Amino acid sequence: MNGAARPSTLDNVKVGQQGYALVSILWLLGLLALAVTSMSVFTVNSLSVITTSHDRVAAEAMVRAGVEATILAISQADASNVLLGMTEIKLGNGVARAAWRGETGQIDLNTGARELVHALFRRFGATDADAQAYIISIARARTPIGGLVRQSSFGHTGELAEIGIPDVLLRRIQPYLTVYSGQPRIDPRLASREVLALLPGMTAARLLSLLSLRARATSDASEWANEAGEAARYISLERGSTVRIRVDATLNNGFRTTAEVVVVMFGDDKEPYRVLSWDESPPDRKLDLLDGEAR
Repeated sequence: MNGAARPSTLDNVKVGQQGYALVSILWLLGLLALAVTSMSVFTVNSLSVITTSHDRVAAEAMVRAGVEATILAISQADASNVLLGMTEIKLGNGVARAAWRGETGQIDLNTGARELVHALFRRFGATDADAQAYIISIARARTPIGGLVRQSSFGHTGELAEIGIPDVLLRRIQPYLTVYSGQPRIDPRLASREVLALLPGMTAARLLSLLSLRARATSDASEWANEAGEAARYISLERGSTVRIRVDATLNNGFRTTAEVVVVMFGDDKEPYRVLSWDESPPDRKLDLLDGEAR
């Protein structure tokens, strides 16, 4: 008979309890580690959100500062100057670069001459029959009924899709349209080469003459009318009250944002301007340049 002592049942129970206790402790430690990790991730994400939100607020303030600086620059300039230019302001946390251009260089969808809108459709691929149909639909939207000023004037150029204009055609013509000019004619000092070429009666020679006048920055209305010839009835050097402003704001930490803002300016109003449109995802363009001119 072996004289070695055998472990009792009670000893086995104690060992089992110790094993269960160890496993429980390990589980608790694992849960604590998971909780600490989760809290760390939550904290990092929260700090990231707070930082991004702070950057956005700071950048938006810089955009507003750029708009204000533009309004100041325009108000201090000679009233006969064309609405085209740029400015830059530096603040403690970054820099804002603002460029602007008057809306009278575009064809106004609500007030523009019918011939101009028709020519724009034809220039970018619409058949004559389709262009005529589009013009009729636009005219209906611009026709006063029941004593109202307008039936349903366009609030955005994208609303042309609602009268059946194909998306492809709409994307092509939108860069040359506006709903903020309020003028039936266009300013040749601000209009793109494509818009000038659309003017009824415009020839290649006259187009070059107008571009030459623009390069000389002349504001002599008689010169413009003489060089435009038959197309003179579709142009005007009258300075509009609406301007499109593009502000690129860059913070010192590299955060950037861009916005395009359309404002209307009132010389005798209690507020120097009112915002008509605010776009935080504008197309890539330089408002202070025309036809690829170098700055």
